[in-house]
Amino acid sequence: MRSSITVPAMLALVGACASLAEPSLPGGGTDTPDVPPASVSGRVLSKELGVMEGVHVELSPVDQSAVSGADGQWRIDGLIPQLVTLRLSGLPPGCTDPGAREADLRPGAETRVRFLVDCSGGTGGELAK
Repeated sequence: MRSSITVPAMLALVGACASLAEPSLPGGGTDTPDVPPASVSGRVLSKELGVMEGVHVELSPVDQSAVSGADGQWRIDGLIPQLVTLRLSGLPPGCTDPGAREADLRPGAETRVRFLVDCSGGTGGELAK
């Protein structure tokens, strides 16, 4: 016995089944809904040197970084909310790396992370006012 279904009807049926198998979410994706981006910011300070300019703050597992400004402040925007690890590099000679910090970035929120660097073995410098 031969089926009397037409080719256009068969294609419509196949398309309907495919749309049921993979529903579209807001933003056109099929895996995750739209999530507001997160931000992380902070300051790099030293008791001995005051605010620390020019220190690199690196995030992992994302490949993003920032450099502290003249006021020691740094900021990275537009991040996917997740747990990240922050590390410093480019510290002046005689300063000790304070170690990595973890931050749980939340959707649509800014997370603040402060680094206090020990520069007691440093070359000195004028303290920030």
